[in-house]
Amino acid sequence: MPTRHAMIIILGLIVIVASLLAFTFGLNMGLSISSEDEVGKILDTLGVAGTWLASLGTISAVVVSLWLAHQQSENDKEVLDITLNAVCSPPLVDDFFVAVKVISKGNRPSTVSGISFSGKGAKTAMLVSDFYHVSQTLPRQMPYGDAATFIMVEGMETHICKYVNDHLAGNFHRLRLTVSTTTQNFEVKPKDGFLSYIKSNAAEQAANKQFNQDSGVITPPPVN
Repeated sequence: MPTRHAMIIILGLIVIVASLLAFTFGLNMGLSISSEDEVGKILDTLGVAGTWLASLGTISAVVVSLWLAHQQSENDKEVLDITLNAVCSPPLVDDFFVAVKVISKGNRPSTVSGISFSGKGAKTAMLVSDFYHVSQTLPRQMPYGDAATFIMVEGMETHICKYVNDHLAGNFHRLRLTVSTTTQNFEVKPKDGFLSYIKSNAAEQAANKQFNQDSGVITPPPVN
């Protein structure tokens, strides 16, 4: 429960109690038939007011306790900032690689154990198991503030495009990146710029491969 909601509840309780007190006081005043009765009614009303104020304090304490417990549970969890992008690694400045940057921002440390691609309606996911030689490796323990970049092997965009065509009916907007820890999964929707990159790059690689085959050129294997 956010702080704003807790304050609204407490203010609402205060308004309800104040309204009841005003109603009780007015009713007692209206039913008074003498000055002595009026004094007694005022004392009775003050006694009722004390009871209501004590109840309000108890209810407010319960609401605040629940809110603090909720805030503690919200803060004590894994929080990962995940970015999916294309990067280059000198000296191969003309070659781009699919990379996932992960930053741990939660109070609880995380252990990143897997990276995969999936999508709504897909019956299977594509697990990423091969990484570039300068990439950080899995599993990766990440305390608060730690950052890691996982660079996939050259040509991963071709595999992603094939996965989308075979398992997502060619709909790239259904594609999702999943970063898994030992306790939960974090799902990220790729940005349109990244999707445009992998589609154009995969098409270029396919055209080059076809050209090499037609020319009898043997294409060297990708550098891992």
